Amino acid sequence: MTAGGISQWYNYGNHQMSSLDFNAQTLFTSARYSWNNWQVSLGFSYTRLLEQEHYDQTYQEYLPVLAVQRISPINEKLIVAVGSQLDYHFTDVPPYTIAINASRGSSEINNRLDDITSLTLSWQVTRHLFLQPNYRFQYSNYRYNTLQNSDRNDYLNSVGVTLAYYLNEHISLRTFFNYNIKQSDDPYTPEYHEYNGGLGGTLNFSF
Repeated sequence: MTAGGISQWYNYGNHQMSSLDFNAQTLFTSARYSWNNWQVSLGFSYTRLLEQEHYDQTYQEYLPVLAVQRISPINEKLIVAVGSQLDYHFTDVPPYTIAINASRGSSEINNRLDDITSLTLSWQVTRHLFLQPNYRFQYSNYRYNTLQNSDRNDYLNSVGVTLAYYLNEHISLRTFFNYNIKQSDDPYTPEYHEYNGGLGGTLNFSF
């Protein structure tokens, strides 16, 4: 069983966009059961977003998650993992933060079901260094829509690679790069191509 919290700051680095800077705070817990090469996980998280000027809350969500993954060793240094995940976002957005039409005047405008399929290859390059290319497809169905009366379907394809260095069983460092393509059947929802990357570190304790 795992439980923890995450706090993140998002700053655009442009004074003309400083009003859009925000903080994200997340509390999460999950439990996992393993059987042979299969893993089943149940999880739950709570997230809220705060604008940085007055720290007013602009968004919150409750997220239950069910995930199944099969891990297949190819050899001693190469592993393939195939996973599927279902989750549902129960959301709340203050009315003043979004443009809501008269027929859909709901603070639950971002409620949605996600169906995610992933494929990850993990290669142990050295004793401490791991290379992990991955592919991820996400289908999202929004029950409500701000600009039309029907539901909305989004499709997100992601390709990425992570390079992780494990100093020991508790501490690791990583760098990553992702390329994302988003499409939607809602003509008012913008489609995009996105490149992103970054650095990170992890500190784990077990009790």
